[in-house]
Amino acid sequence: MIPSVNRKEWRVLIMGSIEPTITSRLLKIKLSILHRKVKHGMISPKKAVEELFQDCKKHYDLYRQDIQSIFERKKEYIKHMQ
Repeated sequence: MIPSVNRKEWRVLIMGSIEPTITSRLLKIKLSILHRKVKHGMISPKKAVEELFQDCKKHYDLYRQDIQSIFERKKEYIKHMQ
């Protein structure tokens, strides 16, 4: 199951504060695109989080392992989420 869109980890991913090990090439590309869009003011972080969440929901079978890994390792990201 995909974690709630309200979880802080989504924003941390979008902002590029962490670079988790991701095995899915498609997810890596999506994150990179969204990070650049936010960095250059083309999209708000909130909108980018929503887009990433919807993409993960759509491709959950492909991203399952990476999503689980990212959200299980919350303790490693606490300093970036404050």
